[in-house]
Amino acid sequence: MVGEVEGGLIERCLSQASVGADDSVRYAGGFVGKVGDRSGGSPANHGEGAGVGVILDSYATGDVSVEDHAGGFVGLNESVIRRSYSLGDATASDDGAGGFVSINEGTITDSYATGVGTDSSGYGAGFAYYTGSGSTTVNCWWYNTTNTVGIYNSNGTDDVTKATTDESDFYDAAHDVYTRADYEWDFDGEDADWVEDVSQADYPSLFWEI
Repeated sequence: MVGEVEGGLIERCLSQASVGADDSVRYAGGFVGKVGDRSGGSPANHGEGAGVGVILDSYATGDVSVEDHAGGFVGLNESVIRRSYSLGDATASDDGAGGFVSINEGTITDSYATGVGTDSSGYGAGFAYYTGSGSTTVNCWWYNTTNTVGIYNSNGTDDVTKATTDESDFYDAAHDVYTRADYEWDFDGEDADWVEDVSQADYPSLFWEI
């Protein structure tokens, strides 16, 4: 959808296109290639102000193929991604493939991936290839039957779990909410963020999609 974002907000958007790039492109994602930060802040202190690119409530369904650093949703994140998901596979002909993101140097929360991360070095991961020191990847999920790890090289504050094909990993029908630790995936009422979606093997869809 976008090659690079530095500053500004992308919200409630989708990309259904497959992405392919030659060896001149360093980062490729099914939604955005690079989410940058020109605010001068450290990864641990990313906010949502001037110079900080922010992606909210968005998703990508297409496959991604590039030489290095392929992510199902984003190639490189230096900023903020919240409540988003990707369904496509990410393939790097060299190395650096993650089902959701190749490299996270910023903040990713409340997001999931179901695509396979594959690269020629055997470093592919279900969610992220690499998370940097000071980065945050929390309350995130991944599921596929190929990858053996969610994050190949983890250096940040990371809470990424392999899900099952059962919606109970996300959805508590008795309370209309999914809650884990201090993070909440809200399925409750008109202001909900997520809805249960039987067309996606009970993985959540964003509420605005219905």
